[in-house]
Amino acid sequence: MKRIILLALSILLLCGSSQAQMRQSIKRSSLPKSAVKYMQKNWNNVSPTKIVKISEGIDVNYEVTLVDNTVIYFNRDGNWQSVSAEKEIVKTAIPAGIRNYVSSNAKGKKIVHMYKEENGYAVELDNGKTLHFDAQGR
Repeated sequence: MKRIILLALSILLLCGSSQAQMRQSIKRSSLPKSAVKYMQKNWNNVSPTKIVKISEGIDVNYEVTLVDNTVIYFNRDGNWQSVSAEKEIVKTAIPAGIRNYVSSNAKGKKIVHMYKEENGYAVELDNGKTLHFDAQGR
């Protein structure tokens, strides 16, 4: 009976580990070109402190942490998926429609988290409020 239980546990562990996430530190040169361009455009003078390639089965993503503790997630093609900042996401990384709406309707509030949704964007303000926008940032 003990052997059967141990065998069953071993099988469960093997099955679970095949779905496990693999995190590997990489160099900036190993990022997709579009991810590098996005960072140069929006954080030109801020260096990455950590770049991690995250593999989960056939799915690949990248996590980049910058010196200012901004964290950017990219998909396998180098398209950003989410951006988080301790204080505020740089304005150039935020679509103009979202920037304009927040500056007009949430005066003094800063965008600290932004991510892509299926049909648009969601942003979180420094007061904890989450706003949703369409693909055009409206």
